Amino acid sequence: MSDLLASIEAEKHRDRQRWRWFIITTAIGLLVTLAYAFLHDDPPPDDAAITPTFTPGGGPQNPLIRFIEGSESLLVDSEISFEALALTIGTEDEQKRHLAKNTAFINAWDNLMLSDPATWRSPLQFSSLQSTTESDNTFLIRLQDISRLIRMKGHLLIRQGDHVQATNLAQQLIRFGKGITQTQGGIMYWLVGITQQHLGLQLLEHSLATCSDPQPLRAANDFLQVLEPSVQDLQLSLKISHLDTKSMLDLFLAQNANSHWQLRKNRTLRFELSLLHPFLDALNESGPAILAAQQHYRQATEDWDEQPWFSRFNPNATGYGRSMFNIAAIDRVGTGALHSMTYFRITRLMLAIRRHELDHQKLPSSLTELIPAYIPQIPLDPFDNQPLRWNPITQRIYSISADQADNNGSFKQPLAFKGPDFGMFYWWGAEAIAFRQKTFTPRSNP
Repeated sequence: MSDLLASIEAEKHRDRQRWRWFIITTAIGLLVTLAYAFLHDDPPPDDAAITPTFTPGGGPQNPLIRFIEGSESLLVDSEISFEALALTIGTEDEQKRHLAKNTAFINAWDNLMLSDPATWRSPLQFSSLQSTTESDNTFLIRLQDISRLIRMKGHLLIRQGDHVQATNLAQQLIRFGKGITQTQGGIMYWLVGITQQHLGLQLLEHSLATCSDPQPLRAANDFLQVLEPSVQDLQLSLKISHLDTKSMLDLFLAQNANSHWQLRKNRTLRFELSLLHPFLDALNESGPAILAAQQHYRQATEDWDEQPWFSRFNPNATGYGRSMFNIAAIDRVGTGALHSMTYFRITRLMLAIRRHELDHQKLPSSLTELIPAYIPQIPLDPFDNQPLRWNPITQRIYSISADQADNNGSFKQPLAFKGPDFGMFYWWGAEAIAFRQKTFTPRSNP
């Protein structure tokens, strides 16, 4: 009997040992699995196809960098950008005083305009692409400062009746913006560049709004055709931004020695490429393809935001979050690029319609009446690759915009992104004149 009890006790002891070893080996296996998950990274992604090719331009001391570096000592008022924006409709004396105290800054701009924009390069290209630094932000702010100041100067010239010089300034702003989009500085430079171009187009409208001479209209059309934004510039900017992301991740890991457990560089880059590739491919196709790729990104963003809280505790939560932040501009640049191209094409069509009106003393009932005397062909709507639309009754030129539906030129104000259509009032029509008087009526001197 005692032998039986001893045997049973020995078997229980062996069972406990087996369970103990099972628990230990399971725990070790789990720890190894977790360690692998939190320490292992994917192989480097193959991103050779989107590696940008840089061109030296004017080098690290090119005219644009010299202009920005010099502006720090020339700028009188740190709030110049907001002041210039407000004084676009200020009194004539206010505008004169503001321009006078920033004469040196404007002279520096005049010298920059004498240089070749093809030589301009951003400082980002010469800083090992170590993400956007404080100096880089200052660079972008200075570009906005000077463009708003020049636009204000243009409005003052218009008030003084010098429409020719105002038109020249408008063209300078448009050329300036085109040059910025080609500085090879990433997506923020592209966005700032097209913003400068839009400021120039706004000034061009005001400077030509009383024009009854076909020659300036023809010259403006030729000028705009050359400087229209291109998807190639946008593609290069996105590729540079991806390269910037790689450099930023390296910098983050170097500065945060204990962060490797929460960020995987290669896994992050693969995730970013999964969002970036469809958009880059779409830029080679059409407007609808660009909108579809942009929607793909938005859906990925929504899926990420709607994850349950516990899923954020994954081995690469920080990396995924940073990647979503780094390419957040995709949500804007798709329609932004299409709207920008549309703005240029509508303006060219506007100038052709005006020349027709000056010759025939009436507006065309159909855009085909413009061909070939005033324009070789009707510019295409980037959103559907069909000719832009003209409503002769309401005197509106428009695009169907992102909703892909023709609403017969329905929009509350010119160039409103949220439409439903995207367009402009005919500059010399009653609706456009009333809109300019409402939004840009300058104050008179007391």
